[in-house]
Amino acid sequence: MKTPNILAGLAALFFVFAVAPSPATAAESVSIKGILILASNDAGPTDSSLSKVEPTLRRLFKFEGYRQVGRTSTRVDVPGKGQLTFGGDVLAIETTGDGGGTVRARVTWRRGDQTVINTTVRMKPGVPTLLGGPSARGGKGNLIVILEVD
Repeated sequence: MKTPNILAGLAALFFVFAVAPSPATAAESVSIKGILILASNDAGPTDSSLSKVEPTLRRLFKFEGYRQVGRTSTRVDVPGKGQLTFGGDVLAIETTGDGGGTVRARVTWRRGDQTVINTTVRMKPGVPTLLGGPSARGGKGNLIVILEVD
């Protein structure tokens, strides 16, 4: 009789699903890179490191010049928390999974004790996410952050 074989197969299948972590509970880790940019109306060449995003920067923000002033990265669990620090500007990042390789993140940009931006973004590997930020210290232009997830 084949009943014991069927029962053994069902028991094995149950064991696999009961023991294996589900995608919803398994933590994944992602690398988030941040590039801090000073955007100003001072004419001049844009940093060559920004050549891939220069057309998007010009279309969205309408400044004359873009210069990279900082670069940093962090590794964050999904879900989890991390931060990117650019001198006195700190981006606190709280991630959640969104499925399909997309990382959903709440981003809080702080300058000292002041919250300058509080937003939620969806990041995909290979697609830069741009955040227009506060005025630069000294008032000569604005800061922009590019976030990239790997």
